[in-house]
Amino acid sequence: MSLLKKQAKVLVGRLGETLFPRVVEDLETGRHSGRDIRLKRAILYARSQRAKKLGNEEQSESTLHQYWKTDTANDFYVLYGHRFQDWFLGPHLKLIDQLEAYAQENPIEHMIEVGCGDGRVLDYCSKRLTGIKRFTGLDINPMIIDANKTRYADNPSLSFVSENAQDWVPEHTGPGTLLFTYGGVLEYFSQHGLEALIKRHTQQPDSVIAIVEPLDPAHDLQNDPDSHIFGQENSFSHNHRRILEKFDYHVRFEEEHQMGPIRWIMMMATNKPRNT
Repeated sequence: MSLLKKQAKVLVGRLGETLFPRVVEDLETGRHSGRDIRLKRAILYARSQRAKKLGNEEQSESTLHQYWKTDTANDFYVLYGHRFQDWFLGPHLKLIDQLEAYAQENPIEHMIEVGCGDGRVLDYCSKRLTGIKRFTGLDINPMIIDANKTRYADNPSLSFVSENAQDWVPEHTGPGTLLFTYGGVLEYFSQHGLEALIKRHTQQPDSVIAIVEPLDPAHDLQNDPDSHIFGQENSFSHNHRRILEKFDYHVRFEEEHQMGPIRWIMMMATNKPRNT
């Protein structure tokens, strides 16, 4: 997006916030009216640019969550459905190989996918990781969750919940829980929000975290331990290893690769077993 287009979008968004309180109410409440999608996106873009300029990570996180919670994100899985075949069943499948090998020797009772989207990744995992008893898909967008409940009604090992992970996960995780994200989910959490989530999860023995997340191409993971905002979405690039090790996770697998303009990191980490 050119600088001129960015400036125009910010202007439209700021005007929209002032002139259309009903649209702002849709965003604030997560209402799926199906109207004014472009204006909503402009408002969210203006908010994200303002939060970035002010260095307000909490507001940046809130704006990102509003985007994925409302009807502004509903066409994403149609536009980018090819990513399951090209990316997940391509280079990212190596992470599932690692999880399969680990699960054969260690107890995993429950897999929670945060940001499950259209459910295809979780459905695949439920058929591949046969030693896991329960699979829960978590997403803050209620429309995609309702669709998943219908789409996967014939798979009894799957359940789907529309909640914010920061509220839901700490109350539903237990020993032997795998927390999983695929394709860019933790990038919508601030560093504070991500650390709070992991801190609660690590209190459970035999817990596992596995991720496939994008990184800022300029993020120096050796020397920069902190998260920062990057990219067109103004999402967060995290130093996942540093954060996981801060809460006593042991990184068992880590690999980076470049796919087009996106720098990806795959990682699996575990904490202490329940008999220690």
